[in-house]
Amino acid sequence: PASPSLCRLYGYLYGVNGLPVSAASIVASLPKGVMRTDQLVVSPFAVSTVTDAGGYFFLDLIPSDSLRPSGSTYEISVSRNDGTILRKRLTVPAQPNWRLTW
Repeated sequence: PASPSLCRLYGYLYGVNGLPVSAASIVASLPKGVMRTDQLVVSPFAVSTVTDAGGYFFLDLIPSDSLRPSGSTYEISVSRNDGTILRKRLTVPAQPNWRLTW
């Protein structure tokens, strides 16, 4: 990630035909509302990206254990124009990168 205090959440998206899914939308938000870290106010509004031609995506996020109140989670959603593929609340770990699995 751009900052050592962030965790790069990444993953790959494939269709039932075994081919990568490109241009799918990946969105992360804080469903409990505005948060804070030790010195920052953290907006709850979504950050997003899209999968590339290989189905790869990533988002750089503040680890959940750095957010206050403690126990805060992110809502991650994966969707295409024809519908939502995944919507899940997750704890982002305090590590440099983490592969999204479910």
